[in-house]
Amino acid sequence: MALLGWLYVLCVRQRLPLTLLVFCGCLVFLSLTTSGYFGSKPRYLVPAFPLLLPVALTIAGLRTRVLVPLLVLTATASAAYGAFWLHGAGPP
Repeated sequence: MALLGWLYVLCVRQRLPLTLLVFCGCLVFLSLTTSGYFGSKPRYLVPAFPLLLPVALTIAGLRTRVLVPLLVLTATASAAYGAFWLHGAGPP
């Protein structure tokens, strides 16, 4: 929850369009306040990808010697996570 709040504040500081901020704010609010099965909560956040724009801008500014290891590490972590849940009980 803190990460979502931090990303939202970064989007406000970068002066993203107001409509985009309201849209993402409503999606975050809905995902955090609705009741139901916890595993279905991430589907509410899928359309809130504009919250990742500050992260994308930061990654775009990295040099190649930093970017390549970062992407390799991210791809390895993603593959390990997928393999773990493929052979386990399912996503959390």
